[in-house]
Amino acid sequence: ALFYALGSFVKEDGISLAPLSPGAFVLRGLAAFGIGYPVLLTAFRAADRFEARSLPVSRRKVRRILGAVLGLCWLPVCIVCAPGNLTGDTLKSVLSQVNPENARNMPWALNLLYGGLIRGGDRLGSANAALCVFCSLQTLGFLWVFADGIALLWNRGVPKAALIAAAALYGVLPVFPTFAFSTDKDAIFALFLLGMSLCGLEALGKKDVPASLWIRMGVWGLGLSLTRNGAFWIVLTAWILFLWKAPGARRWLAGALALAAVGSFGAPRWIGGPGNQIRENLSLPLQQLARVWAVHGGELSEEERDQFCAVMTPEEWGDYNPVSADPVKLHFAAEPDGAYLSGFFSLWGRELAAHPGTCLEAAILQNYAYYTPDAELNAPRQRLYLGTLRYKEQNSREVAPTLTKNEKPEMETILAWDGWLNSVPGLRLLQRIGIYTWGLTAAAAYCLGRRGKRRFFAVLLPVALYAAGCLFSPVNGLYRYGLPLFTCLPLLGPGCCFLKPASAFPGPGTHSSASADPASSAG
Repeated sequence: ALFYALGSFVKEDGISLAPLSPGAFVLRGLAAFGIGYPVLLTAFRAADRFEARSLPVSRRKVRRILGAVLGLCWLPVCIVCAPGNLTGDTLKSVLSQVNPENARNMPWALNLLYGGLIRGGDRLGSANAALCVFCSLQTLGFLWVFADGIALLWNRGVPKAALIAAAALYGVLPVFPTFAFSTDKDAIFALFLLGMSLCGLEALGKKDVPASLWIRMGVWGLGLSLTRNGAFWIVLTAWILFLWKAPGARRWLAGALALAAVGSFGAPRWIGGPGNQIRENLSLPLQQLARVWAVHGGELSEEERDQFCAVMTPEEWGDYNPVSADPVKLHFAAEPDGAYLSGFFSLWGRELAAHPGTCLEAAILQNYAYYTPDAELNAPRQRLYLGTLRYKEQNSREVAPTLTKNEKPEMETILAWDGWLNSVPGLRLLQRIGIYTWGLTAAAAYCLGRRGKRRFFAVLLPVALYAAGCLFSPVNGLYRYGLPLFTCLPLLGPGCCFLKPASAFPGPGTHSSASADPASSAG
């Protein structure tokens, strides 16, 4: 209700707000609560009455059928996108092979992976071929994880309607095949996040967990920590719950965490890569100060103006964009010293206290699309990341001449399909980040509010931490930032709400386990 009320003040242009009225805020919040509470209460009680039962269905068979169906749905899109969709960040990784400074703030493992892949393919005669091989393998990984996750939940008695809806979503929305067939860092991060979370979900749905499952979870978690800066803390926070709940897994998960820590913090130092810049984590404070300058600049005292100018020039503060921190962030000192940072944080604290309403406005405009159900700030081509970004073409040719641009006219068909989906009210919501944030919140509330379900919150926690991080990201509603939510929620939401605790299922060696779950080891 709180976030709905905040988002409701955004005007139709998406970059300005109606006056923040406390009375209107209270009334809108109460209205949202009055509608949402009985709806969720009814849904929660329906979930309480549902009885999950293991089904005598081969998990391997379900996985094969679903994988084949999804593969057929994706194949035309992948053919059009071949040799693969490239993003600006990927081309930064390619340029890092010449000068590591070109890819500062990119995960070092992805610089080695993408940069080595494309440069290596170029030296062998075709960077396009190397790109196509990687994108094909990653697409197969997505298909396997989607199909295996649905098969797992199908086998464990989660409602078929929810799983069929998830499969339809994965097969119909073009965002899934276009990102799967890409080198976007958010795609591989989403793949590892879902893989790790499904292992946790499977473990909590068993009475006796084999070591192989914990090892797989460790591998997924290790990959997750290496594919995004700061992801180690997501893995660590979530696994604390698993280490506490699963004594038999402690040595496996502790070992994986140790490797993740080494990979996240030690390896970048050993290979001599550039460190991450602190300004990457200051998007929200910078936006708040920039809005204070834009709205109250003429009212500031001489001392306050001097403090602002000690951080940036008036012209640089004037580059403020309400929905993107990048224009202002790029003017912040790349390597700030202690005095510079101290002055910045002192200024931020002072203006936060002096102009709380303006700072709240800046925060809403910076992140409202992550929690407003029907908000969309991306052009279709940007949303789907089709082809190669043109502005990097010249730079990429300097280091990988055989890497060519993909601008097939058939891409317009994909855009037309995406446009039609966005014209249908119900389907349009399924392509908005905010509705998945609402779904995540509802699933987390249900798990935390049910005594027998609380352990399943450990599965939702990594996704919840990621969603919270989006509120502090530099670009409001960036579609690729929402990809992990699109990827995980259709499976993790129903799984956490409808699976029973481990005690509900018989363990190996009992009479009923053979009939209840004959193929539990197939995955």
